[in-house]
Amino acid sequence: MEIYWLILLFGLVSLIYSSAGFGGGSSYLAILALLHLPTNSMRAIALLCNIIVVSGSTINYIKNNLFDWSRIWPFVILSIPLSFFGGRISLDRESYMILLAILLIMASVGMVTVKRYEDKQGRPTSGTLYSLSIGGVIGFVSGLMGLGGGVFLSPFLYLSHWADAKKIAATTSFFILANSIAGFLGLLSRNLNLDYRLLLILGVAVLIGGQIGSRMSIKKWSARQVRLMAAALIASVGLKIIYEWLILIL
Repeated sequence: MEIYWLILLFGLVSLIYSSAGFGGGSSYLAILALLHLPTNSMRAIALLCNIIVVSGSTINYIKNNLFDWSRIWPFVILSIPLSFFGGRISLDRESYMILLAILLIMASVGMVTVKRYEDKQGRPTSGTLYSLSIGGVIGFVSGLMGLGGGVFLSPFLYLSHWADAKKIAATTSFFILANSIAGFLGLLSRNLNLDYRLLLILGVAVLIGGQIGSRMSIKKWSARQVRLMAAALIASVGLKIIYEWLILIL
């Protein structure tokens, strides 16, 4: 019965996220963290689902000419190889779960903080060195944890007035896709014993949910609504993991 609930939840998350142009990696990990799956399986599932869901929105952004490739490349030139390298590293379950909890809480704070800066205009403050550094660090963490990195990149772009909301969403979408592919390939390169049946089932679930979400004719969820819902979900899971860890050591 657990697998059916998992399929339903993943399909629902992908539907909501894709309707606003996001991938949902942090929410997939938050859901998986409540189960007792091996950490490498969690990472592989989240990365694959990210790839499937965000591919459609990335293609749509390309068709609408929302990419400024001359400004995007510094973010991905280091993030791609470092995400691959991060994907090849395995952490023990306790270290992974604690780090995941901290990152989920940080991501939730970033999601809420972004709302305050979305409508503010200002002079862009990010240079090439800034983009290389931010992209590289987020890329490594993304591969290591099984994330696309969009929840961390987006706040930086808004805080630095990098571009308008649509171009930031487009850049974040491509960043998520690039890191997810690199991290997933890094993970697969280690010939791990992954549950490919579960990968396939959940991949199909998010493919269906993502296609429905991206083609919804009814009123779509706004980017802000999705972020706030996701922030509540991942923060609650992050706090739950830390609470359980504290109970064990005290």
